[in-house]
Amino acid sequence: MCALVFDRAAMRRIREQRGLSRQQLADKLGRNVSTVSNWQYGLKTPLLATIGEIADVLGVPYTDLITRFDDRDEVAG
Repeated sequence: MCALVFDRAAMRRIREQRGLSRQQLADKLGRNVSTVSNWQYGLKTPLLATIGEIADVLGVPYTDLITRFDDRDEVAG
């Protein structure tokens, strides 16, 4: 089954390219830094609307923060 999932590695990479700390991103989003850390480390997943907010703050299309996951690759491997 194929699914679209939040790409936490992309968020981190883009955040760092923009020169933003987790705290700075959290401040711009009006969120707690622990929330941003939870997203970045895969402990929590932001809602689609929140992914849009993150994308806006980072200046990228929301599709840059989403990746395709195909669990058939997991089974085949």
